[in-house]
Amino acid sequence: MPDTEKQHTPMMQQYLGLKAGYPDTLMLYRMGDFYELFYADAEKAARLLNITLTQRGQSAGAPVVMAGVPFHALESYLAKLVKLGESVAICEQVGDVTGKDPLEGGTPKGPLERKVVRVITPGTLTDEELLSDKLESVLMAVHQGPRNQCALAWLSVTQGELQLAQSMHTRRGRRVAGAHHPERVAVQRHADTRLRDPAQRLVRGERGDHDDACPVAV
Repeated sequence: MPDTEKQHTPMMQQYLGLKAGYPDTLMLYRMGDFYELFYADAEKAARLLNITLTQRGQSAGAPVVMAGVPFHALESYLAKLVKLGESVAICEQVGDVTGKDPLEGGTPKGPLERKVVRVITPGTLTDEELLSDKLESVLMAVHQGPRNQCALAWLSVTQGELQLAQSMHTRRGRRVAGAHHPERVAVQRHADTRLRDPAQRLVRGERGDHDDACPVAV
């Protein structure tokens, strides 16, 4: 464990250890009747969800910045985050939930055991409660071939349909990709920027230019 992490309280050490596995994903960390977000996640969630950003106690000599949502309203907040193109990791209490965390006035035996039990991404969303009745959830892969040719494969997660198109000119490939409004686009690492850049703008433009939008995988 890094020295800086050792300076944190046991509960924040637990949170940071779990968060390290999901650095680019908002983590909702269950604490009693709320799912809490901390530090940069809290600041981002407060901005996106219009929820209160606050501080509570200290860890490693600094205030703990946090924001939370009630557990009974989780699905509605998840739907908002997914619509904005965010991925979310749900961290649940799996230990003895009859006790309390030290931060909540419990005994100093250590924080309740927790683990990430669910990761939600816009491109792989299958939860009926979070899916839009009007929009498909589409994943797309793009392969660039020689002489400005490309091939596309797109999967409708909501409909369970896979379609392929190949040997088309790059310009036409961009038009076909745009017509399907993919949630995520996978492009080969060394693809021409004429494919990579439009793919990134395609999905980012669908959700607005919020921070950390990064729909293109390589």
